[in-house]
Amino acid sequence: MKIQGVLLALLITGCTPSTEVVQGSSSTAAINAEAPYMWGNKTFPKNIGLSNAFSSDEKVGMVQMGDAWKNAVSASNAFFSFSDLNNNNYDLVRNDGVLGIYKVYDWNSSLTPSNEVAPIAITQLFGRRYNTGKSNEYVSIEHADILVNYDDFNFSSESNSANKDSTEYDLRTVVLHEMGHFLGLSHIPVYSLRPSSETITSRTDYKASSVMYPSIDFSEIKRIPKTKDIQQINSKYSTSSTVASAMVAESPYKPQPNDLGKNVKVIIELRPNGECTHKMDGVTIGHHTIQLKK
Repeated sequence: MKIQGVLLALLITGCTPSTEVVQGSSSTAAINAEAPYMWGNKTFPKNIGLSNAFSSDEKVGMVQMGDAWKNAVSASNAFFSFSDLNNNNYDLVRNDGVLGIYKVYDWNSSLTPSNEVAPIAITQLFGRRYNTGKSNEYVSIEHADILVNYDDFNFSSESNSANKDSTEYDLRTVVLHEMGHFLGLSHIPVYSLRPSSETITSRTDYKASSVMYPSIDFSEIKRIPKTKDIQQINSKYSTSSTVASAMVAESPYKPQPNDLGKNVKVIIELRPNGECTHKMDGVTIGHHTIQLKK
């Protein structure tokens, strides 16, 4: 197991989704990299297969994090159900029909160019992009996987976080965050870029208001969705009775007439060094570095 020197920064950093076309041709309209993404078939729970590469303790932690999302919105049904996979085989190219969480020992070079730092984990989403170039542009999710990078990083499956080694990331915290992306949640802005309407003025309190903040350190434990996460879930799905049984009725995110959509792949990364690359249709259109601050 190797640990890269960049871990001295003691932070995981995420960025906005990078987007690639899986099938179909590109639209001439400009693609909005910030367009929301959500499950289009509106039915839950989603059954997630847990790779047989994970230990029983690691699997227990993942199931607990799935329950945490359900309990956060006091839903009558769960967002997730879980089953065991008898393999650790994930597909990086297409929707293979198996939603899964995988333990990656050999991080694929296709996921990270040689001149970039490998992410700690990614969520890959396959779906269709609708209303390209419109104000109600969105991606309808059809498939998702979570890949955790055990090649470059160490993780703790300790239920008691006090027993975690100081150089390990809390697996439950990482998986809870990735499950948020699996459901279609995006990162909240970093503190320095928070909206002017934000009422929380303390950096510590602001960061603690969401498990979808784009950075965590080794010591940070977030195993319960927070206020902003619940707001995001409720803005995408109707969770008041049967969890996520339908989109919010007044949602503007519906295909326009005669819009057949375009197949896309969205990758959301957690990186340790603050770098963020934006891709549209497989082409890099921007690059910036997030200032790392606790």
